[in-house]
Amino acid sequence: MYYLKTRLQGQAAEVISTLSLTALNYKEAWSLLVNRYDNKRLIVQKHLHHLLSQPVINGKSVNALRSLLDITSKHLSALKVLELPVKHWDAILVYIVSNRLPSNIMQTWEIDSCRSTDLPS
Repeated sequence: MYYLKTRLQGQAAEVISTLSLTALNYKEAWSLLVNRYDNKRLIVQKHLHHLLSQPVINGKSVNALRSLLDITSKHLSALKVLELPVKHWDAILVYIVSNRLPSNIMQTWEIDSCRSTDLPS
């Protein structure tokens, strides 16, 4: 119980703050945390929010491009673990990510991609 209490922060720590540090309270603490945070709908919404609210990249920053890809990959991986069909989302993801690109990169990408009628992936 002590280890659990010392590892939690913020609201999660508050959820079990009134429980005393006894082994008997561990099960109760875990139950309270699961009831509070094990909500698949809210977890999915949070990941989708992060995917859709990424900023538009201004300028030619390699770090900003890397961050866009890293954040996108991180949240897609989490959604995949939650058993959402992300492998079928290529067209949607290309649209979301491409709309975050700087205009010069977007123009180049559009010129290159208009040579094909296939959906990008």
